[in-house]
Amino acid sequence: MKNSGKTKWFLAAAVAALMIAPMAHAEGPGKGDGGHKGKMLEKMDSDGDGKVSRAEFIEAHEQRFTEIDADGDGFASAEELKAAWEAKHAQMKEHREQRRDKMKEKQAETQSESTESEGAE
Repeated sequence: MKNSGKTKWFLAAAVAALMIAPMAHAEGPGKGDGGHKGKMLEKMDSDGDGKVSRAEFIEAHEQRFTEIDADGDGFASAEELKAAWEAKHAQMKEHREQRRDKMKEKQAETQSESTESEGAE
């Protein structure tokens, strides 16, 4: 049973990471109306007062735990944590790919406009 302490520590760390990951992601660079931070605030601010209370913060994270606890037994197993982690990373990868595609489209448009303006001279 020597590994049980390590397993419990790992599971606790994994739960914390999965619950904090959306918050850490919200700290990324944002533009305009708050970017990621604005979206995170909007998701957690259930009463719409522009602030997140302790109760709203806990509620948002309880919802995240419920998403992780796929079988609804009130515990996050190693398998559930792994599945949640993989799903979150797949979602983030898809989001990055969409952003990259948009950037490529913008670059192509800019290049095209630049080429057209050079040809007009």
